[in-house]
Amino acid sequence: MVKAGGPFLLPVGVPSDLFSCETGMYIWRTTPFDKMGWEKVPTPYRDAIMNHLKHRDTYEREEEVILDDFTNNMNEVLRKEKVKTIKDFDIVFVPIFHHEKNHFYLMCFDLKRTKTTLLDNIAPLENEEKGDHDPYDGRTRKTKQAFEGYLERISHPKATDMKATSINRLKMSWRTCFNCIDCGFFLMRHMETYMGEDAKDYHCGFVVENTGLQQKQIEGLRRKYTTKMLVHISYVCHCANS
Repeated sequence: MVKAGGPFLLPVGVPSDLFSCETGMYIWRTTPFDKMGWEKVPTPYRDAIMNHLKHRDTYEREEEVILDDFTNNMNEVLRKEKVKTIKDFDIVFVPIFHHEKNHFYLMCFDLKRTKTTLLDNIAPLENEEKGDHDPYDGRTRKTKQAFEGYLERISHPKATDMKATSINRLKMSWRTCFNCIDCGFFLMRHMETYMGEDAKDYHCGFVVENTGLQQKQIEGLRRKYTTKMLVHISYVCHCANS
């Protein structure tokens, strides 16, 4: 396939595996996609190509593994909270940790209003705003697919409707351009206060970053959350028994 500016190369093989990449590139460059042409391809190349395609099939099944993990995690959360199903809940929050970037953000699945929202305190760069680059490396897309698959597994009435939603990255006025270390506090505050509003109607108490007051608010939250963790019954019981 060719687009303006030059060829568009399909991603082939595993990035860290030069052999599978070269095999994949060989497929697209030289393999005829018809029966007679395929029979003329040398046997060693045919064997290598078939092994490559089998590997790709295994890679595509990764989505099923992600869905199994997501389902197990959801079941564990429901078990701990002594809840049988999410069918009576309006909103499901899924906090995500992007370990390569050491960054927390939040996905919100609003089953009542049928929409998917992303809350991230980091303001997007220009190329991210235009959609030229995905700062989440596919994590938001895979999380959405896993949640939709989970809804199908439990026969949730909104399973089909949620599939039709797109991910809306909420344009909050307090998003940050310089603070990249307090994402955990933003995440917890968003989980405490967000109820599915649009950006213009959502207010969690943060002021805009460039006023200088936002950092004082974060310091206040740090004290608040630390105190709550220290006096939580599970922590007190642990200290009493140690």
